[in-house]
Amino acid sequence: MRMVTPSKNIEYPKLGIVFQLDTNRINTRGNETAITELEKWAELGVIELEWSNAVYDELSQDAPNGRNWQKANKRLVAHAAITTPEEHQQLWNIEDIVFPGGVGDNQNERNDLCALFTSWKYLTIFVTNDGLSGKPRKILTNQQALKRIKVIVMSDTEAVAFIHNQLSKKAEKERQISSNLGKSEPAWIAEWIFLFGI
Repeated sequence: MRMVTPSKNIEYPKLGIVFQLDTNRINTRGNETAITELEKWAELGVIELEWSNAVYDELSQDAPNGRNWQKANKRLVAHAAITTPEEHQQLWNIEDIVFPGGVGDNQNERNDLCALFTSWKYLTIFVTNDGLSGKPRKILTNQQALKRIKVIVMSDTEAVAFIHNQLSKKAEKERQISSNLGKSEPAWIAEWIFLFGI
């Protein structure tokens, strides 16, 4: 998949998509190419990036001077606030899929469970690399089963591809509208075609 670098001086459309990042996607050194691209799209307002409170708490462990803490404080934090029977049931559903037999005393698994629940509750997409190896008791290993209960998880490269796809669809639609109205296409479309094509 090709990564792109959009211009900061061109206004791109807001897609209304919120991604919640896992702790393993913090990108403090800027070495994660796909996360860096997600951050650029967020800076342009095309998408939003946030943390769940479980992830934020993990990242806060090196406060107040650590890199994780500094990065964590730059984003919105969504709180799980499990209050209804339906929400408790969904938490158990997620646990049964990703952590059969329960999370027990494993704090990392508890954090993952809470982060997945929070992503579901706020209708976001959870971005992680947990399970890329295909091992059991991992998030991406259970991606399809989670999707069946409306918990959407993606790797960072899948998230970037998803944004590219959404922008390509939006560009096609806006080109058609501009053509029908006899107006010029928005400036972002020319850049998008140059960078990525549609």
